[in-house]
Amino acid sequence: MRVEIIQGGRVLRQYNHEGRSFVEAPPTGTYQIRLVNNSPHNRLAVVSVDGRNAIDGEVAGFDGGGYVVGPWQSVTIQGWRRSDNTAAEFEFTPQEASYAAAVGDGTKNTGIIGVAVFAEKPKPPPQRIIRKRIVEEYSYDTGQTLGGGMRGCGDTFGSRSFETTDGATTVNSIPCSASVEPTKGARLDARSRSRSRGLVEECAREITDCDESTELGTGFGNETAMFTMTTTFERASESPILVIQLQYAVREKLKSWGVPVREVPKSPAAFPASTGPSVPPPPGWRGGR
Repeated sequence: MRVEIIQGGRVLRQYNHEGRSFVEAPPTGTYQIRLVNNSPHNRLAVVSVDGRNAIDGEVAGFDGGGYVVGPWQSVTIQGWRRSDNTAAEFEFTPQEASYAAAVGDGTKNTGIIGVAVFAEKPKPPPQRIIRKRIVEEYSYDTGQTLGGGMRGCGDTFGSRSFETTDGATTVNSIPCSASVEPTKGARLDARSRSRSRGLVEECAREITDCDESTELGTGFGNETAMFTMTTTFERASESPILVIQLQYAVREKLKSWGVPVREVPKSPAAFPASTGPSVPPPPGWRGGR
């Protein structure tokens, strides 16, 4: 499983440093989490944002609900799940304005995204129905069944046959899974729906001006479309086969932690004469999301 943080169609830069993974994030703006299943098997991904489950908003644990990602498929999680059709956008905010802080968790677990990946319990193959033809020989004269191919001299023989079935028919227990278009998100496992309680709708929305040393969290953004449906997934074990943790922060904060952040050169314009006029926004304008 590969996990990518997307903003504006661009994958945010990741760094590995001293055995940990970091994401260079801007101080504000919405983002999405993309899950890429690089295996030939279904995988369940339990997604945690700032210590909270992205499906039901509860404190995240390995036993929480998650997204089922099919073999070789990728899904994009738009935000905190609200219903089968909507989500509240993930948005970078100062940690004090994060969803976790708004629901009383404080800021101790802000600035991190986690994905716990589970394998699916193998399904037993459907049993074959084996049919046997049993032939009995009997005497018309006496009606006595003769075993072992024994024949009496002068007796007239006939035969009758019938079929019997060994073993019971087994219903294929592999669940039907409708294909999910990449733009429509993912499927939810059944545990997700039963645990869902609805998220807090009014979070702290006052965002102070961010400087480059601001510590980040994830806020509860505007409602957006995200289409999901419920399916079944039986975990092969209670423990995940893989746990991915991505700690996100602004560039200056990563530098202060010793993360070897690469400087990105300014991109030249391929068509400088065709960029068009633009009116600069006023200070504090928040309408560009």
